[in-house]
Amino acid sequence: MKKKQNQKQVKGKTETKEEKNSIVQEKEQKYKNKEEQKKKEKKVSNQQEKDQKDSDKSTFLSVVTADHNKQVFKKLIFFMIIMVILPLGTFFLFDRVILANRLGKHDRLLWSGVAAIITTILIKVAYVIVAFLEKPAPEIPKSKKEN
Repeated sequence: MKKKQNQKQVKGKTETKEEKNSIVQEKEQKYKNKEEQKKKEKKVSNQQEKDQKDSDKSTFLSVVTADHNKQVFKKLIFFMIIMVILPLGTFFLFDRVILANRLGKHDRLLWSGVAAIITTILIKVAYVIVAFLEKPAPEIPKSKKEN
């Protein structure tokens, strides 16, 4: 009698509550497995991204610290510093010292800006000239390239 009460008619099939519960448990287990798999894949992809970033960092450092690149990097840093300092210095020199009592405020700012722009262009030209006059890097033997 209890069996008959526990059974239901579903589209011509009879299923007990235990069978339904086992089916539900199987679906829940599959869902949990899928979620765990997604978490594992996400961890793996995050680790791969982290490894890639670490290898990029080491590659940059190895390039900068290479013997033939040290001088180039030093020149680049030098020109970056003077690219900031000289145009600003030129602007304030022209604004406060050279054109201080000769022109009105707006004209003085205009010509000071022009002088700073010209200074920037001259620094860029100097960098290009220095880059062209630089000696080419020595050839790296193939045995060192493979390492």
